[in-house]
Amino acid sequence: FSCYSKNVIKIIGVITTGVTYKKRFYKNMNIFVVPENCTAILGRDGLDIIQPEWRHQVCLVDASLDNIHEWIASYRRASDNESGVMVNYKAEIKLKIEAGPIFMKHRPLSFHKKNLVEETLNEMTNAGILSPVAYSRWATPIVPVVKKNGKIRICGDYSVTLNKCIQMPHYAIPRIEEIYADLSGSKVFSVIDLIAAYHQMPLDNKAKELTTISTHIGLFEFNRLPFGLSSAPIIWQRTMDQILSKLPKTRVYLDDIIVGGSDVTEHHENLKNVLRLY
Repeated sequence: FSCYSKNVIKIIGVITTGVTYKKRFYKNMNIFVVPENCTAILGRDGLDIIQPEWRHQVCLVDASLDNIHEWIASYRRASDNESGVMVNYKAEIKLKIEAGPIFMKHRPLSFHKKNLVEETLNEMTNAGILSPVAYSRWATPIVPVVKKNGKIRICGDYSVTLNKCIQMPHYAIPRIEEIYADLSGSKVFSVIDLIAAYHQMPLDNKAKELTTISTHIGLFEFNRLPFGLSSAPIIWQRTMDQILSKLPKTRVYLDDIIVGGSDVTEHHENLKNVLRLY
């Protein structure tokens, strides 16, 4: 069956037994045995037996921010709504032995999208994310994605070029349950949403030509990890896990950093430890 997070759980066996809770005895509760070494939890079917009204109860969370905005603002690099750049870390792209260069021309765009794409390319170039190049053995057509704010996100359609040639890194992206387990005991949480997360990670020099995109105004190579690359989620997750590995009650899941604490004081200290990295 599947759990609340929609992950499929394999079952080794099940027993039906009675359970005593708060000096009351409840019969016919199913206990499921799973192969994973994880914390035992009481599922919704169990709650239906010992506390049927649980579905109608609401847990109120104190969302008081105290002076949190004031001291977060003191970490200007973390609160200026601009994409930062990692130091001492660079993304590598390793190719399969038989892989050869693939060059594809740009795809036609509507007049309206041309203007938006040009504007975005200029912004990305000025930000150091892209660099125009006159020649490349590799080139991938772009897929302009219109965001909610009307602006364009430029992604390379690497499914037709580079992704077929990449040697995928061996690293497991954590399951949500693993992250929950690492944050167990926490009662106060923060989530840090990293702006254009991949674009905060530089590419090594060999990888830049591989990521070249072809547009109606010429070729551009990425200086930062691009969206649309099949290995990008693994590269990003592995690197962020390395950066945050020594910080307590702190985990990253793709472009979100989750920080926990058993109380407000511990949470604030853990959050400050993350912000000091910026």
